[in-house]
Amino acid sequence: AARRAAMPLWRFLGGTRDRVPAYASGINPDRTVDQAMAAKAAGFRAFKLKIGFGAEVDLANLAALRTSLGPEAPIAVDANQAWDLDQAIRMTQALARHGPLWLGGAWPKHRRCRSPPARTCAATPPSTR
Repeated sequence: AARRAAMPLWRFLGGTRDRVPAYASGINPDRTVDQAMAAKAAGFRAFKLKIGFGAEVDLANLAALRTSLGPEAPIAVDANQAWDLDQAIRMTQALARHGPLWLGGAWPKHRRCRSPPARTCAATPPSTR
């Protein structure tokens, strides 16, 4: 139908913007700040840090990014399903002080979120931003 109307699909479906904000993904635990600053120089204004490499490494990298990019920079984190439930709960609380935009992939998808702590952890973003 969009083709027949000679319209881009996004506009045909009611979209109002022709651009979608993107974030720099794949910021790894090695040379974290260098990678983020290169992405910023390339025009990115939001960032996603890979975590799940141990609490010390993850928290140090997120703190370094927060310091380098500033308090208002949108920084998401993705644990790539590296944690069990207890780790996810602990890390969600520890990460919150650095104000991540969101936390993805806290624990493996095949694990169910049936216990009250799991539902709480899954439903509570690490930041209120």
